[in-house]
Amino acid sequence: MPSASPISSAAIPPSARPRSPPSTTSRTAEPCSASAPGIAAPRTSGSRNRARTVTFIKTLLRGKPASLAGASAHLPWIERAPPVFLAASHPKPLQAAGRTADGVFINYGLGADNIRESRVHVVAGAKAAGRAVDDLEIWQIAALDCNEDRDAARNKVGVMLAFLAGYVIGDKHLATRGVPEALRAPLLELHARYSTRPGDADIKLVQELGLFDYLARRLSICGNPEDCLAQARAAKAAGAERLMLTVSLASDPVRTVEPFGEHVLPNL
Repeated sequence: MPSASPISSAAIPPSARPRSPPSTTSRTAEPCSASAPGIAAPRTSGSRNRARTVTFIKTLLRGKPASLAGASAHLPWIERAPPVFLAASHPKPLQAAGRTADGVFINYGLGADNIRESRVHVVAGAKAAGRAVDDLEIWQIAALDCNEDRDAARNKVGVMLAFLAGYVIGDKHLATRGVPEALRAPLLELHARYSTRPGDADIKLVQELGLFDYLARRLSICGNPEDCLAQARAAKAAGAERLMLTVSLASDPVRTVEPFGEHVLPNL
């Protein structure tokens, strides 16, 4: 992985965090609700509107007046514009990122096929706008649970896997979302039976349907430090250059960062 910020600071102890300028992120898993310092952009949906929102934010962050959906703003005091990223899982948002953003957080999977397929859409968007894809900073998103107790990490990450499967993979066109044929029916059943209620029902459902190993391999880095190191190396070999790791549903969100920083990062 490149030496410059290969892992998001969300998974790095304070002493090891990169000192690059902060970035502004426009998330796209839901209808886009982008924001910049001092102003909330109107909610929009659709890839064209996502691209317009990114352009709106980038214009603001250059200290110039900008308008979007009837709202106008101006941040004349800005001296140094941070990069603007889109977070995306599906083709059109990925293409929008390639057309307009400075970078993209891709939440589609860590397998070689997943990385290659998602990158195709970013490249298509960049080419359509006459941009070089190498000018974009591309990150892969994954859930992280690093725990000396391997079983605790793997059991807890099932909650995140059930949720991620719903919006990263979805319930339509599973063949074009990189899902093996044998797992398509179980994934549709997971989507139909998924519950937002607290508890271990979703973990048990993922295990019952035989989806745990597939989803864990595709969407997470989890287990003890040795497991996590092997999985991070596999992601690198598959083509990942940078990882953004989320810990919100880890078995211990604070503690999970420490063994990862101590035992995994130095060996990547």
